[in-house]
Amino acid sequence: MQSVIALGTFDGMHLGHRTVISRAVEKARQMNAKAMVYTFSSIPRALFADAPKMLMTAEERKKEMLKMGVSEVVMVDFTKEIAEMSPEAFVRMLYNAYHPCAIVAGEDYSFGYRAQGNMEHLKKYAEEMGFEVITVETVRVKMSDGSFGSKISSTDIRKALEDENILLAERLSKGEIL
Repeated sequence: MQSVIALGTFDGMHLGHRTVISRAVEKARQMNAKAMVYTFSSIPRALFADAPKMLMTAEERKKEMLKMGVSEVVMVDFTKEIAEMSPEAFVRMLYNAYHPCAIVAGEDYSFGYRAQGNMEHLKKYAEEMGFEVITVETVRVKMSDGSFGSKISSTDIRKALEDENILLAERLSKGEIL
């Protein structure tokens, strides 16, 4: 069976992460394919330097993804071998292993050796391999005046938690009005 793959770190399952996964689930339903997530068990830069802790455990993340309608969660350790893959090799690995008819990721998603691959590269490989790419626009925090502020980010949520501002962390996670 073909799949629709959501790509990302999904470390906190905030609204931006949920939007990417929801789009994959929706597309899978449209295409009668399996909705899946391919992600890493840790933040990739932790392989090379200090990195922030994940906002949720692997088990919590997986549980949330499955609740959203994902059929399969592939959560792998980010290893030196994966880090050294070229962007094309990474996409070919996904293609050969999971047979995607579509791949969904946020517009700022990067992949491959030194994060050299971006959504434009993914579209190029998709054209060659025959699958669709769905780029999800950055989800931003809604401001009280109706405008949209900064992108919803795990970094900002971590900062709010460090400052013991639980309400702000929850509101940021949901993209609610500030």
